[in-house]
Amino acid sequence: MPIARVLGLLGSDFRPTSADLYSIVSYVDTRGTPGSERWQELKASGLLRVSYGDQVCVWLNRLHEGLQFASRCPDNDVAYKNMRLYVEGLRDLVVSVARDSAVRV
Repeated sequence: MPIARVLGLLGSDFRPTSADLYSIVSYVDTRGTPGSERWQELKASGLLRVSYGDQVCVWLNRLHEGLQFASRCPDNDVAYKNMRLYVEGLRDLVVSVARDSAVRV
């Protein structure tokens, strides 16, 4: 969902409580990008800015070879524990969808 839409839904009363304004999950299907079928051969990789904040950010990219996952979370035990649970749950979901799709084919 575009950030402008999110801010509109939050309304004019919205006031950020953190300098790190947004916790995001970003998904991009790159397979339609010209030349993307050669990225592995070319050893192409995405660049992520190293940053620190109190919000969780997740980036998922769909490549010809599969999914690429990157994330950032606060530097504390609670965040690490919950990110691990999130990643394990996401992995289980992706595997179950792939398995169910294979059964239907």
